Amino acid sequence: MGKIEDILEKSREFEEDVQELLEKHETAPARTINLQRTIEDLKGLNLKQEKLLVDAVNCIRLEIFRGAYVLAWAAMADYLEEWLAEDKEGNLASLYPNWDTRSAKGLRESTSESQIIIALRKCGSYGKNEEKSLTDLLNRRNMCAHPTTYTPNLNMTLGFLSELNHWFSELGKLRN
Repeated sequence: MGKIEDILEKSREFEEDVQELLEKHETAPARTINLQRTIEDLKGLNLKQEKLLVDAVNCIRLEIFRGAYVLAWAAMADYLEEWLAEDKEGNLASLYPNWDTRSAKGLRESTSESQIIIALRKCGSYGKNEEKSLTDLLNRRNMCAHPTTYTPNLNMTLGFLSELNHWFSELGKLRN
């Protein structure tokens, strides 16, 4: 039995070495595997958010980069809407009396994603720097979702998803 286990272990090590080499190649779709692992390690996401991120990675594998931006941002938008709907301090309804603040679904239907980002800052969930960073990510998503000349490549798309993953992690710390 020892020989089979040794062979299997060497095979796993070889696969890891090959993957590491492929990840260094600038256009290798294999680089998405690391991103997939990162998504799996994120804490605090619901099933819908995880599925949207996995779908975004699948878009990258198929070289549908604009679609990846849209799907990945949808996960972040859902995360932000769910967070704002929690409204632990109870400020939201008084700050925004015309919004449906009873649920995340109500927020989605009564306001825009850019307003959600601003509202979270006004409710004290995070500061101006976080607001600016999230707004920048939303703007890049918008360029991909609407007719523009913006055509992201593999590296840009992997970078966008990496940034979103970073913000899921950082915002998760602030949310708890």
